[in-house]
Amino acid sequence: MKTMFEWQKAKGKVLIARTFFCHLFSAFCLFILPVQPGFAQEQKENEVALDPSLMLSENWFNDLEKAKQHPGQVLYLDLSLQKLRAFPKEILTFKNVERLYLPYNYWPSIPDEIGILTRVKILDLSGNYYMNYLPLEGLSKLKNLELFIIKDNKLAAGEIEKVRKLLPHTKIVAE
Repeated sequence: MKTMFEWQKAKGKVLIARTFFCHLFSAFCLFILPVQPGFAQEQKENEVALDPSLMLSENWFNDLEKAKQHPGQVLYLDLSLQKLRAFPKEILTFKNVERLYLPYNYWPSIPDEIGILTRVKILDLSGNYYMNYLPLEGLSKLKNLELFIIKDNKLAAGEIEKVRKLLPHTKIVAE
């Protein structure tokens, strides 16, 4: 029979393994899939392909606390799988952010003030299962938005169609 310490240790190993495989899958998607026929063409059409060197850049943050220490340097913010229950208002201080990866958290909406992040080109809110509201006024101000990923949530189909009308030049992935 395992002691409580042994269970906690095993649980920690599972979390580390899960994180490792999530990052491994992301790397596969970023580095292997782009060389497949047809995929490269789609990237050229949308012009939002991720430069792999950016992940090694000092401008790429996946820790909100570290990003808060350098708000002017944040170009790429990845808070995937953080299980956050509320949208961190600190994100709104990253005026230079271009790519916001915020999937698989627990917030019901994002704030209307999202519109102040006018440099955002990619916004990924997929897998936020509790999301049931999109701030249309704030999203309408994201004129540089090229790709908006908003799949796997509780939004009504009508909400997504409203966003499509507001942002006709943005590719919206909702399924």
